[in-house]
Amino acid sequence: MSKSIVTVSLTTSLKMINEKFYETGLSHLIVTDTVGTYKGIISKTDVLARVNKLMLSSSGKKFTELELSTITASDIMTRNTVNLEVDHSIEYATEALLQKKFHALPVVKNYKAVGILTKHDLLQHLYESMAFVKNANHE
Repeated sequence: MSKSIVTVSLTTSLKMINEKFYETGLSHLIVTDTVGTYKGIISKTDVLARVNKLMLSSSGKKFTELELSTITASDIMTRNTVNLEVDHSIEYATEALLQKKFHALPVVKNYKAVGILTKHDLLQHLYESMAFVKNANHE
């Protein structure tokens, strides 16, 4: 799990969200309300899908720029995610990711996002576990 999360508000524009992805190099942003309560998650794929839809439905650059400024996080975020609690097991997290076909899940404590778990995190955990077992067998 990464404790280094980047949040955006429900009213953050699609243009600003895209800039956050570019600045941070992350693949997921957490959406919170004005008091920091977790509300949803946005992936780069969500942004690309919305921008692609805009480009296909628009014939002009000015219209697209206007739309990028008026579409908000609330419009494109995934709301009904499986939320992990800090005490959930790695097995529970793995099953949730696989069953729902999500690439990342927020880790929530008292309705506040405290981290994010990605498929990369699970692969790293598996790799480290296998390395530990391999090293233990050679000792």
